[in-house]
Amino acid sequence: MIKLVIVLVTLAAVALAASNQQTRVSHSRQKRCDQDSISEVTGSFAWWGYCVGDLIFYDNFDDLELDRWDHQIWQPGVVNNEFQEYVNSRDNSWVQDSILHIRATTNDNAQNHIHSAKMHTTSSFAFKYGKLEIRAKLPAGDWLWPEHRSSPNCKDCPIFVMLAALWLMPKDNAYGGWPVSGEIDMAESRGNRELKYGDWNFGSEYMESTLHFGPQDNVDGREHAHFTRNTAAGDGWDRDFHKYQLEWTDNHVKFSIDDNELGTVTPGNGGFYGLGGWNTGNPWANSGDKMAPFDKPVRLFFIIMNVAVGGSYFPDDATNPGGKPWSSSSGSAGIVDFWNGRQQWLPTWNIGDDQHLQIDYVKSMPGGAGSDLVESSPSSFMSMVNSVGDICDRERSLH
Repeated sequence: MIKLVIVLVTLAAVALAASNQQTRVSHSRQKRCDQDSISEVTGSFAWWGYCVGDLIFYDNFDDLELDRWDHQIWQPGVVNNEFQEYVNSRDNSWVQDSILHIRATTNDNAQNHIHSAKMHTTSSFAFKYGKLEIRAKLPAGDWLWPEHRSSPNCKDCPIFVMLAALWLMPKDNAYGGWPVSGEIDMAESRGNRELKYGDWNFGSEYMESTLHFGPQDNVDGREHAHFTRNTAAGDGWDRDFHKYQLEWTDNHVKFSIDDNELGTVTPGNGGFYGLGGWNTGNPWANSGDKMAPFDKPVRLFFIIMNVAVGGSYFPDDATNPGGKPWSSSSGSAGIVDFWNGRQQWLPTWNIGDDQHLQIDYVKSMPGGAGSDLVESSPSSFMSMVNSVGDICDRERSLH
């Protein structure tokens, strides 16, 4: 009898896991909602059957799940003449005390002297419309730049990469090459603590959030959707954790930091083409949606987090202690000048964890039509987090 009970319990557990897996794959809704969501999600770690205010993606980095976070493998100079090679190594990306660390490292003996990590959710999670929040501490160190972005799901599309960043790109280039298919930059910042124009610090005390869009390759309307903020002198985005937030609806895109709005883009009836003020051909004319290129069901965007080094993101005419060891006009030769000038910048990297991009959590929630997204209350959020742990345990058993 005992053996029979064990068998029945085991079969029930397997059936439950299979049911959960089938729910994710079939996109079926399992409950009635007080407010239906217009969000669309896909990926092996996306959660289905959601209502406004639910979680559709969550990672608090109790461990590093390599099936959730893919690593981009790139040689130096692929974009923006950057100097790092992106690798999948625990020297450059790892979890410690429930914090994800991403850092750049040097190796005198390697063919490419500078390594870093670029992590993304191309396979595990992509979405359209909803809220994304990343609690992060940006890195310090000369000529480092992190980014947190959202991009359309596209493994091979041209990407305008940044320093240390949180960002999104589309899974495909449905409207054309960059920036015609769009790009969402949640947070970009330079790691230099003393990089200045006059008295203005635009290094680690400065960050920016941007939408990239345009009617043809390399025509970018970012000036119409670009927002910046400086911390108080001596603080810097590298000194503490902050919540970097994106709200994306069928009416607007809003950037916030620590629940304080940074800026909102609300295109008029002319859409993003009208916002840009162009008189060339409109690649989004047939979409019928003012949010194009941030609109179509196929326009699902995935999350990217990385630390880049050098390249063309640092202007030549700014001041920095010890100067800038390469010229932005040097092209691919700049990496040699940069490495030969490492006596200037390498000491600024030797500052322990402050040199790392550190991520506390990443969470995403769906939203309703045209309005601000509903944020879960602390009590309901914690109950969801607790249930998330159970779901994640079941998911891990399926992978």
